[in-house]
Amino acid sequence: MALAWAVWSFESDVTLFETTVDAVVEADPPPYRLEAAVEGRVVAVAASLGDKVEKGQVLFELDTALLSQQHEGLTRLKIALEMQEQAVRQERQAVEQQSELGKQEAMARTAELAALRRELEAKAQIAQKESEALSKPSMSDALPKLDQERAVAKVEETSAAVSVIEHRLDASTKEQGIRDTEIVGRLYRLDRNAGEIRETLEETNAEIARLETEISLRTIRAQTNGRIVAIERMAQDAHIELGQWLVTIVPESSLSIVARIPASRANRVRSGAPCRFAVDGYPWIEFGKVDCVVRAVSGDRSDDGTVTLDVDIVSDNAAIALRHGMTGVVEIESETVSPARLVLRSAGLIGSNS
Repeated sequence: MALAWAVWSFESDVTLFETTVDAVVEADPPPYRLEAAVEGRVVAVAASLGDKVEKGQVLFELDTALLSQQHEGLTRLKIALEMQEQAVRQERQAVEQQSELGKQEAMARTAELAALRRELEAKAQIAQKESEALSKPSMSDALPKLDQERAVAKVEETSAAVSVIEHRLDASTKEQGIRDTEIVGRLYRLDRNAGEIRETLEETNAEIARLETEISLRTIRAQTNGRIVAIERMAQDAHIELGQWLVTIVPESSLSIVARIPASRANRVRSGAPCRFAVDGYPWIEFGKVDCVVRAVSGDRSDDGTVTLDVDIVSDNAAIALRHGMTGVVEIESETVSPARLVLRSAGLIGSNS
């Protein structure tokens, strides 16, 4: 029996642990604090503590009755303005078409009168030549005086007809100029009217966009996937202020542990050392512990004489649903020694590094 105890004392191993001062579960990214972007009266609360939420999910609704009424009125005004703008555009097109048709008719009329004038001018030239020929002494004695008078009358008649045509051409040109001036005036007034309508429509659209933004801000939504870990207690019809904290959401993310250990014992902890996280409120005998590993040991000593440890969670414990903010302590494997060496060290016969 003594031999067995001796073999056990020198050949078996005992694992020693260093226990941290404290430890806390942290999320990466960190928790998201949602604050009110506007003030208003609460009309619906659609979230509660512990709820799992998705990005965009409605959490609170504020009163939008007055804003919605204003939005509806401006929307009707926008429709009316768009109809007015369309009517002015159609009227302008009609005026332009009328102007083009009038120009074509004037050109045709001018061409017709010009052709008639050329024809009459040719006839007038012929009549003038005939009259000049008949008025020569050699011809005037041979022809009756009546024929000579008829030739002169024909010249005068033809010249008068040419004058009438030229007058009609001048009158047509002046009438077309007046019509062109009137059309330019109508187009100017229509363009000015269209500009005023467009300016009012742009102002209306800007105000509608502002109201839509205001209304959307009064539907308060989750900005990330995660779980609600804190929420402002409020009843329906409660009034919230601009910037008021409403809810804290821990995003869906990987969890890690940040722990503190006395600087005097930090040299016994190494990166990669296995450890276990005992969670406050979850007795380890009933719930067990969470397996983890030391990721890094801070080289900086804090004012309270501790050193920070970054600890990664290796595997989940089905009995403990870890979440941001949970506290506890981390037990870190520091070394493995035999029972005999441990007794000798406790008795001061050998150093702790032996």
